[in-house]
Amino acid sequence: PWRLPEEASGLLLRAEASFSRAVALLENQENREALAGVVANRGTARMLIGDANGALADFDRSMVLASDLDIIRSNKGRLLVGEGRFEEAISTLEGITDGAARAQAAYPLAGAYTLADRPRQALPLLESLQRGEPETGSSVHIAGLLIRVYRQLGRNEDADRVVESLSAEMSDDVDALCIVGEAKDAVGDEKGASGAYEKALLLAKGSHRDLVNLAAGDFHLRHHRFGEAAEAYKHLVDPNRRTPITKKYLFAAVRAGRLQEALDLAQNLRKASGVIPEIAEVEAAILEYVNDLKHARELLLELSSLEPANAAYRLRTAFIDIRLGERQRAAAVVAELSEAEIAGLPELLLDAAKLRAFLGLPGALDLAYRGLVAGFQDADIHFGYISLFLSRDKKGDPQFEKEVADVGCTVHLQRGEEHVAYTIAETAPGPAMSEIALDNPIAAALLGRKRGDEIVLKNMPIEELRYVLTDVQSKYVYAFQDAIAKFSRRFPAHPGLSSMQFDPSDPSKLLAVLERRRQVGSDATEKYFSHTLPMALLATLVGRSVTEVWEIGRASCRER
Repeated sequence: PWRLPEEASGLLLRAEASFSRAVALLENQENREALAGVVANRGTARMLIGDANGALADFDRSMVLASDLDIIRSNKGRLLVGEGRFEEAISTLEGITDGAARAQAAYPLAGAYTLADRPRQALPLLESLQRGEPETGSSVHIAGLLIRVYRQLGRNEDADRVVESLSAEMSDDVDALCIVGEAKDAVGDEKGASGAYEKALLLAKGSHRDLVNLAAGDFHLRHHRFGEAAEAYKHLVDPNRRTPITKKYLFAAVRAGRLQEALDLAQNLRKASGVIPEIAEVEAAILEYVNDLKHARELLLELSSLEPANAAYRLRTAFIDIRLGERQRAAAVVAELSEAEIAGLPELLLDAAKLRAFLGLPGALDLAYRGLVAGFQDADIHFGYISLFLSRDKKGDPQFEKEVADVGCTVHLQRGEEHVAYTIAETAPGPAMSEIALDNPIAAALLGRKRGDEIVLKNMPIEELRYVLTDVQSKYVYAFQDAIAKFSRRFPAHPGLSSMQFDPSDPSKLLAVLERRRQVGSDATEKYFSHTLPMALLATLVGRSVTEVWEIGRASCRER
């Protein structure tokens, strides 16, 4: 609907209003069939203008008023497929009883089966459509669904055969080229996919070109080609209203460094439609990136008033307050933040931890640990915990000095070559961190024990499990050691942390790496102080957060 010409959209809106007036006139009359038809027509108009909920409500009411209208089921099923509600679409389309209507619904039903990962039910429909003259769905799109279904069933040779047939026989068909591009991308042939999309763009005209730009943009975005993705999406963006493509374009443009373009669009949309949270978030981030902290803060405060339950906006405001030198204001934000607002949200827990660390407030490491438990599969959360642990105040903190096993400790046990570790948690345990709850029998066996103690976990006639307690650590220390030791194995593609082996007698390799890192940091810092590099980019280059770099820069300026 968002790509409809303005004139067509206007006609549909007027049609929807006319149908609504007709519904009002027929409400109190006896002719249920006439009412059903008008409500169904209004549902179709609403579907075309993008009011999915209104359309579904109208279709449902029409089917109550006149249960034999299979065309309504067909329209409802198609709409549900478009909304991603595939099982509901299947149930609706399977309910069609009229022979002609069933033939019309065969293609959307096959699509719903495919997208619901039910290929065995999709395949006979598609093969039947491919053999005959399909009532709906061109042969190209039937072939596209067949490729997907064959892949789902592991029939890769059949899928390859269909792809080759499309490439050879329909090499100048835009839809076929897009399907070939998608199919090649699915099997890792990035070059072949890119070539198919490029050729499709050369051949496509009018509204067809919009569909190709959308497919090509999604392809480039999947492969982190942000500049190409932004260029494809740019042709689809409406500068005066939000559409399904707006957020994709903004994300791609920002990641491609096209900040002014993204900022202009976000600000135009705010002027035209008011504050739209998902768009305003991007605008605020760009303003913060380019050091326009005052306006970034104002926008975040406006977002907070619109969505008071979203703590992320207040946390971002506190980071900006630190950079503005308003530490007391930042501290007040942190103090007012309740645990319930950030519980189980790893990014927010880590941000709250960083703020407490920057401001010298207690509890930073505990929040960071909880963030690590909640976001254990996220490389950035691990990296953030490692960074925060290393930057903590290291002056004899008693929470790290553990002699006796207690809540918050990690206990190491040894039995021959076997080593196990248990972290005794007061609250619900996180299995990824080897945590056990206080009411766990193992915890009962460990509490109060010291290094060297024998721990009996099982004492049965058939089996005994006797361990020696070899170490008691703070859970924070154990989590840090685990995160840093296993980072590369868990997240091999993440650039934040790398391990290196070198010969102690020849540290030249290590020294060379350190010198390169020092040179990058030195060059970036000089560019920042000469006003040719924004602080956010400096932070990226040196692997620190913007707030950390600001704190370091403030100290450096005092020294200068």
